[in-house]
Amino acid sequence: IEINGKPVLKGYIDVMNDAYDGSQSELNVSGRDKVADLIDSSANVDGPFEFLGLPLIEAVRRVCKPHDVQVSTDQPAMKPIKRLAIQPGESVFEFIERACRAQGILPVSDGIGGLVLTKPGMIRSKGMLVFGENVLSASYSVDATERHSLYVVKGQAEALDGNTEASQMSGAEGRAVDEEVTRYRAKLLIGENQGFDMTLKERAEWQKKMARARGTQATYTVQGWATDGDDLWQPNTLVPVRDKKNGLQREMLLSSVSYRRSIQSGTTTTLGLSLPESFDIAALREDKSGSGSTTLWADDND
Repeated sequence: IEINGKPVLKGYIDVMNDAYDGSQSELNVSGRDKVADLIDSSANVDGPFEFLGLPLIEAVRRVCKPHDVQVSTDQPAMKPIKRLAIQPGESVFEFIERACRAQGILPVSDGIGGLVLTKPGMIRSKGMLVFGENVLSASYSVDATERHSLYVVKGQAEALDGNTEASQMSGAEGRAVDEEVTRYRAKLLIGENQGFDMTLKERAEWQKKMARARGTQATYTVQGWATDGDDLWQPNTLVPVRDKKNGLQREMLLSSVSYRRSIQSGTTTTLGLSLPESFDIAALREDKSGSGSTTLWADDND
């Protein structure tokens, strides 16, 4: 699929549905880019099942190789993986996402058959979303169902002959408290791998911040497929939002982009936005200023 001569999607047709009667016929076709195979397929069914001391990008390339998906990165330095094992039945993309999470890397499809290991919001959009100006319609939601008052992350440790059952079960842990959740709601997690790059407390703080940030979602529909700078709206870009209706005046991350064309509306783009903190580990440390991720609006003279 090309827009204005630029390839935006290259992949395969997944579903074709032909509906018809005596007077009319309707053909619906849907498909996804090649990275969909990483989502649908189990990782390394014939092995290897464990990676030791490999650079992150090399481990990702090895699990992507059977699917002929090219892997690239715009990050100059990524730490080697000390030890990471594929979990039984885990999909290729689940493994990649888990491996990348420890280093704050975001695996995203480039839409034309490749996988890019990047950081969230490395590019700022040339466009801007202003309710009352270029926004046709909008929706905004705050969801607290995944937020907890206490996050406990337990470390992984290999069982040793000299370890008692009690000592194995009482391993290292990290904790984080969300003071904004006033009733008791505890969440226990297991660290992704034994060689995790963050401390267990940092991992717990990350989980808390992620739950806060991902609970805030917004959707905006604008006219056309391009920004004010004539570039197509693109996922994983930062865009300024000014929406006093819902108290938003800040940069948000484009997490999804849907281009549409209809006889009634012409060309429109529906943009799904999240708080950048929901993906950026560097921004997931506790905000000591007290502003936190819940303060979304600031007047121009603040």
